[in-house]
Amino acid sequence: MEHKDFSPWRVKSKSEFKLHDIDTLPKAKDLPSSEEWQSTLKKLGDKLNTRVTVALGKSKGSITIDFASVAEAAGVGIETLKRRANELHEFNPMLGHRGCRLGVTYPEIYEMQARAIFEAACDVAGQGGEAPVPEIMIPLVATRRELEILKALVDGTAAEVFAEKGRAVAYHVGTMIELPRAALMAGQIAEVGEFFSFGTNDLTQTTLGVSRDDASRFLNPYVEKGFGLMALKWVLKG
Repeated sequence: MEHKDFSPWRVKSKSEFKLHDIDTLPKAKDLPSSEEWQSTLKKLGDKLNTRVTVALGKSKGSITIDFASVAEAAGVGIETLKRRANELHEFNPMLGHRGCRLGVTYPEIYEMQARAIFEAACDVAGQGGEAPVPEIMIPLVATRRELEILKALVDGTAAEVFAEKGRAVAYHVGTMIELPRAALMAGQIAEVGEFFSFGTNDLTQTTLGVSRDDASRFLNPYVEKGFGLMALKWVLKG
């Protein structure tokens, strides 16, 4: 069960959700080390009564879960669980089954998240506070049809929650333009969405084939050698 908390201390104003003070957000240098992740995962395994082992490598760790314990908890056979795990494996997750694609194939996930948002917003309104106006952004949209399907799901979920709660709140449904196709089809997508955001990191990766997180290692020589690509200079400025 997922539930969003929009209680007064978390809501700064009608249109701004305050989940954390900006000074408390983690910086890259403050992220846990591999050893800290190992300790955290072990604690998680202890809570779930599941053995979790972590093999640390030079670049990233790998996690091995005791399939027997997980299968027992899920009520399925071990081989069924292993087969499903293999089916979910992706060679390139960045361009794989994520974003709105996950919502199209597993609508119950987006329904759960939308319900949590609307229930929390209604709870704030019911407590006499100024109700937040949720802006629900559907990620990785490439076509109008994707946004149509998921906006209809969000609208349907909102109607159900409002009927249950006996009140309604205003909300908006939009998308993040983070794929070249979405940028080219923005006119059609805008006929469905109520707002746009722009995911410049994914746009850079899918348009130029360049990761902004790693580009500084090799793009300076490109600029120095007079390639003259303004896009490369923009990437370097990040």
